[in-house]
Amino acid sequence: MRLVHARLWMYLAAPFLAASLGGCMSGYKKSIHEEVDRDFQKIFLTDIDTAWLSTLEALKSSALDVSNREAGFIRTKWMDNTAQRNLSDSLGEGRFYLKAQYRIRVTVAKIFYNGRPAVKVNVQKEQMVQNDVLEGWRNV
Repeated sequence: MRLVHARLWMYLAAPFLAASLGGCMSGYKKSIHEEVDRDFQKIFLTDIDTAWLSTLEALKSSALDVSNREAGFIRTKWMDNTAQRNLSDSLGEGRFYLKAQYRIRVTVAKIFYNGRPAVKVNVQKEQMVQNDVLEGWRNV
């Protein structure tokens, strides 16, 4: 009976332990200023036209730099977010950025998922900061 309880506890504790170790790793990556999740991917069971138009609709408030429907690629222009970076980092270790900017890159590609036509959407955010005038831009 004790063996059954021990195995049950082991099966219940294993997912919790794995999740907590994953949380510790992401906390460590944040502490050394490494981007935890650089890109996001999702598969949609829809056609490419619907996914493309939905992506453009989602990015309508951003100025587009590149929009190539045949290649399935969208890139926004650089957008300033100095105030947001300085506000969020002031609560942390007190870094101050002279300038900060980001842009978003999206790829929309046709795929097959479980034998059905689908669309894979990949979103990446590029962030660059400048600490002082002499330093220049660096990726974050």
